[in-house]
Amino acid sequence: MYPGPADNLMKEQQAPKNVSHGHAVSDQAAEILRLYQDEKLKMVAVAKRMGLTEWCVWKTLHRQGAQLRPKGSWNARLLVWLDEARRLYQSGKSLDDVADALGISARKLRYHFQKAGISCRKRGRPPGGRAGQKNAAASKNGKRKDKRK
Repeated sequence: MYPGPADNLMKEQQAPKNVSHGHAVSDQAAEILRLYQDEKLKMVAVAKRMGLTEWCVWKTLHRQGAQLRPKGSWNARLLVWLDEARRLYQSGKSLDDVADALGISARKLRYHFQKAGISCRKRGRPPGGRAGQKNAAASKNGKRKDKRK
């Protein structure tokens, strides 16, 4: 039989042969540390360059006692918009309004507020809001309807 398109697909999907799934040897460990700490490469980039799995890189860094950086770059930018979000929220805007103004979901905003220790108001209308004012005004004027007729 001749090799068809299905055979080519199978070859493309195979893992690279130089990928190690075990522990890194000592010279690899030194290179992993150098790439991660000195060149500031992410674990994924170190793994790709070394032909290792990301797990192997993480395990090696952990075993060597390296200080791991937070995953993702959002951590560095977090405080820039979080202060603005806190200011808007504490000025009386709802969580949904603040989230819309920042271009993120309310769920994500609530998560970051909780993580930063910013307390959120309870959901729903505040006591004495519009609904309460209508009932109070109606009872003051004596215009309350009697449904027992």
